[in-house]
Amino acid sequence: MAKGRLQLSRGLNSDKGKVVTITSNAGTSLLFSPIHIGGREVRNRIAMGSVTTAHARDGFVMPGHAEFLAARARGGAGMLITETFHVHPTSAAVGYGYLQISRDDFVEPARAIPDAVHAAGSLVIGQLGHMGRQWESGFSRQYQVAPSPRSAFPVFFEVAHELEPEEIAELVESFAAGARRLREAGFDGVELHGAHGLLIQQFLSPHTNFRTDAYGGSEENRLRFLREIIAAVRREVGNDFVLGLKISVDEFVPDGLSLDDSLRMLALLESESRLDYFLIAAGGFSAIETIHPTTHFEHSPFIENAAAVKRQSKLPILAIGKINRGAEAEAILEQGKADVIAMARGLICDPDLPNKIMSGRPDLVRGCISCNECHGRVWVGKVIACTYNAAAGNELEVRETPPPSRKKKVVVVGAGPAGCEAAVVAAQRGHEVVLFEAEDHIGGRIELVGRVRTDYANVVRYYGAQLKELAVDVRLGRRVTADEVMAETPDSVVVAAGTQPIWPDVPGGRGSNVVQMEDVIRGTKVGQQVVVWAEDNHAAPLAMADHLALEGHDVTLVTAYTFPGPEVEINTLTVLHRRLATSGVKVVADAILTAIGEASVSLRNRYTSTVAEIAANTVVACTPGAADPHIYRELKGQVPELSLIGDARAPRRLTAAVYEANRVARGL
Repeated sequence: MAKGRLQLSRGLNSDKGKVVTITSNAGTSLLFSPIHIGGREVRNRIAMGSVTTAHARDGFVMPGHAEFLAARARGGAGMLITETFHVHPTSAAVGYGYLQISRDDFVEPARAIPDAVHAAGSLVIGQLGHMGRQWESGFSRQYQVAPSPRSAFPVFFEVAHELEPEEIAELVESFAAGARRLREAGFDGVELHGAHGLLIQQFLSPHTNFRTDAYGGSEENRLRFLREIIAAVRREVGNDFVLGLKISVDEFVPDGLSLDDSLRMLALLESESRLDYFLIAAGGFSAIETIHPTTHFEHSPFIENAAAVKRQSKLPILAIGKINRGAEAEAILEQGKADVIAMARGLICDPDLPNKIMSGRPDLVRGCISCNECHGRVWVGKVIACTYNAAAGNELEVRETPPPSRKKKVVVVGAGPAGCEAAVVAAQRGHEVVLFEAEDHIGGRIELVGRVRTDYANVVRYYGAQLKELAVDVRLGRRVTADEVMAETPDSVVVAAGTQPIWPDVPGGRGSNVVQMEDVIRGTKVGQQVVVWAEDNHAAPLAMADHLALEGHDVTLVTAYTFPGPEVEINTLTVLHRRLATSGVKVVADAILTAIGEASVSLRNRYTSTVAEIAANTVVACTPGAADPHIYRELKGQVPELSLIGDARAPRRLTAAVYEANRVARGL
């Protein structure tokens, strides 16, 4: 792969036409064969990659941390790598949900993690790191530190304090002390976070290191900080404690680390015989979309980087980066491109993924859709969650749900994701479930998204498989009435009937040249000059504009916000804006739609009231839709239990709708 270049799928169906054969025979599977890492046996080749959960309080491990990791250990992952334990008070913000290991009093609470993971038969590695310049005083109320006085543009803009030699020595010792504390807490090893633009990578990279002393300039000098950390950690914990290195071997910026640079560095580090494995990652904040490859990337987009390291290294190589399917993981191992597959988002989405694959039931895996809801929530200080695994980050609450007092007849109206989640959870709890859906398929609006973004088809596939497995009575093509619901004599009814379209409330808003984005996906033809009206503040308008531009239309994206997609998490937002820029989409922000004509639309700037016209023969309405609770109102007072969930209550993001459905169904 050329230095500084990203490989994004330009078409909409990035995996369309690919045939995947799932390996289900664990007896002959490399994926489920053991491996020795640093003298410890790992039961299989699936590791849980590090993910921040934001469970921490004042830097301390909380019960949610242990249960989050224990669920993945019980689900079959052989080795779990924790989120970053920050080694020094200058790293990150203690009050922002990040873990610290910078004092001895952090040790005792941390014991809960290895105790829980070991009880499930897995190894646990504590990740050690320092954010360096990748933070800001608005979170931490302190200055940031880095090898050189530069900001983490384009994500953070504050210029960091340039570390003095004595401060560097203090940080080296803080890594060693952090490793000692995690060993005291019962961890099996530590992983040094030298990836994704954190402090270690900031020293390694000419993109961020402009020093002229012993820690900058030559490759040998830029390696000095990391080598001193490795030596100090080994001195502190000995040789019978696993020590790994996570490293971004390609930064995807022209003046940053390339694969060739990293190969030389890793060869030198390996020759010193202090490390036990390499975990091969990619990117940093300067190319942030490569850290958590979105749905726009092919699967395993950076695997050849791991393969290149594997060809020269005798250490176990862990590969990471949108590898979340059993057949894909198996093929990587069979082809000798890595020794272990580190899954992060795949195991957030389905903790039981390894066990389901090993038992020959990959059809029941809740497949990750690479939407980055998990990362996006943590980015803004919220506890981790998954778009359609309501238990992710919420394991304690789900585990403590009491069993139902009796078996009930449950009718669910609407088979979008919220309705499907309610039906599945109710059936898992032992209830008899009937699910009505007006369309001839399940999935609602997500089914449409899955037609143009293959990853999103996982949602419909998963619910379809679960409904079949649980013998839910699914009745499609039935726009059910209240009388028909009552004819089922239900004990409980859950209404998840979704939304109705919103049309522009302006002159011409119901004209023949105005269409809904769902109709475009279904195949409705549009004119050459298209205005995408973005009432939705999430990703849909950007994706629709990109889709139409790639089909050859002249596209203008109109939004009343300061920029399109203000609620999209930063990895996906960066990808979408990059795509809009390269596909020629024009963006008009801060604009209110005032009228739609046959050949143009009228706009008014929301600050200056300036009026403008844009040529357009089609307007595509991208909106969240309007709630449709009519059947709920008709059923009020007629059934013992009646619930209104999902977009039928209020249009929201998929995460909120699925969580609400899960919570309601657990209460039945």
